[in-house]
Amino acid sequence: MVLKNKSWEYFIKGLTIGFCLSIFLFLARRVYLQAPTSFGYFIHKMQIYSLLLIFVCLHILIPTKKLYQFIYRYRFWLAFIFFIWLIINNLNGSSVAEYDKYIQPGMGSIYRQPLFGKSLAIRSDEWLASLSQKMSGSYSGFGCINSLTRGVDTPNLIASGGIQLDFAALRNPGNWGYYFLNYEHGLSWSWAYCWAFGPLIYFEFFNILTGKQKTLSLFAMILTWFSSFNMWWSLCSLLMNGLGIIVLFDYFLRTKKTIYRFLIGLALAIVGADFVCGFYPPWQVPFGWFMLCIMIWQLVMIKPWTFFNKWDYVVFIIDLFFMFAIIARFLIIDLEYIQSITSTVYPGKRIEYGGFAINKALTYVNNLVDPEGKFHNPSEMGTFYSFFPLGILWWLVIQFKQKFSNKLLWAFALPIIILAWYCIRPMPVFLVKLLLLTNATYLRAIDIFIFINMVLFIVCLAEYNKQKEGSKIAAYMSLLLSFLLMVIYLYKQHSYTLKTPFIAYVIAFISFLGIFIYLKYSDRIKNIICAIMASIFLYTNVLVNPIQVGAKPILTK
Repeated sequence: MVLKNKSWEYFIKGLTIGFCLSIFLFLARRVYLQAPTSFGYFIHKMQIYSLLLIFVCLHILIPTKKLYQFIYRYRFWLAFIFFIWLIINNLNGSSVAEYDKYIQPGMGSIYRQPLFGKSLAIRSDEWLASLSQKMSGSYSGFGCINSLTRGVDTPNLIASGGIQLDFAALRNPGNWGYYFLNYEHGLSWSWAYCWAFGPLIYFEFFNILTGKQKTLSLFAMILTWFSSFNMWWSLCSLLMNGLGIIVLFDYFLRTKKTIYRFLIGLALAIVGADFVCGFYPPWQVPFGWFMLCIMIWQLVMIKPWTFFNKWDYVVFIIDLFFMFAIIARFLIIDLEYIQSITSTVYPGKRIEYGGFAINKALTYVNNLVDPEGKFHNPSEMGTFYSFFPLGILWWLVIQFKQKFSNKLLWAFALPIIILAWYCIRPMPVFLVKLLLLTNATYLRAIDIFIFINMVLFIVCLAEYNKQKEGSKIAAYMSLLLSFLLMVIYLYKQHSYTLKTPFIAYVIAFISFLGIFIYLKYSDRIKNIICAIMASIFLYTNVLVNPIQVGAKPILTK
């Protein structure tokens, strides 16, 4: 903060520091009373409170522009420092506290419950299946046979979530911590990898597509990374890997030094192998079409063939070979499992040709108001606040105005058309097979369709930021139409057990009004609008997953 009257400036800054110190002391007393005999609990909780208070204070003590310029400049180092800090403090987002309900309830250390938030019983594939499998793998020496998971010798399959010390283990950086740290810190590594680098990858992705409009990219990152979809699916690694491929591919093409291109290529090979070996076609195939179109756009815009030398092509081939080697090894060691699961009734013989699921694209307001939801399965209902179908309407408006010359917007056309058709009605059998969508169920493909619409909305918003001249009447009409469609759907949504609360309509109106103001006014107003809307999303979804210390609900019994 900088004021003309320095006396007032120093007074406000002093007042801010005093206020934050008062809150800090209040929180310190409260945390101490929660666990007076556990100094570790006090330190863990107060570290998090302190970081939040310091971050808020910095907005008053330092000019906001300078603060965010610093964060942007050192964003990679800050993400790495955050990653290390999370591991040192042994923090994770697991719902391992659910075990306290079944194993000696109420016994063990204070860490039998999360530091913040609450454990999620519905995420049993995380805390019951994945966690126990990795824990038993750690205590089995990471061998190909795990004798602990079921009490009998069982293949420690990487394809089904196991951890095995093998060349194929390179495919998942999130699991590397298990191999050279103890189990608890390995668990922390797996969550820290997503917490630290996931938001960074999302931000870099939007920074590429918006032409480095940083405030808009930050806003878009919050809308997507902290969406109910990402939070309820325990941070969707498959989506993170897909965006990581696009980001690393961009850096790979743009960097001028061959040695940097080689190192970025190695990272790209690992993330690419992780995406391929994710082994979940319902999301992989639809998202793969989107990735392919965006990467073609990157090639067309960057034109690497105009400046690549022969060593750059050698580097590309080496990195590509490295990726295929990881994938090949993964397939070899888990071939029997893959063959077995693909021959089962579910999921192997699950074949779909499309169906009606497009209505989910209009449920984003309900999901924001009540992310835990009165849903039978909140993970299934998780979605993105996409403003659907605003992105598609703006696509038509902008392309018409630019005489259909916008190459980036054309990159969205194919995946939008394919997935819209697939999620509205069945497609011809030959076409579904040609597009590899036979195993991509429409109830899963709709999630990717909504995400692409979210991205398209942000890209169109970036285009409007670039266009300083001209009427935006068509943009406002599209905004109004999208709002009415969403409200009509919410009002008529009686087939679900939930009823739309009045606050949902209020937030919907505020969000659409915010976009209207964003289009109409100056950059300063745009920043304020982004900050307000981002705060709503953070408040709603940030604590869907708990903040837990280690695996104490099991290990301290």
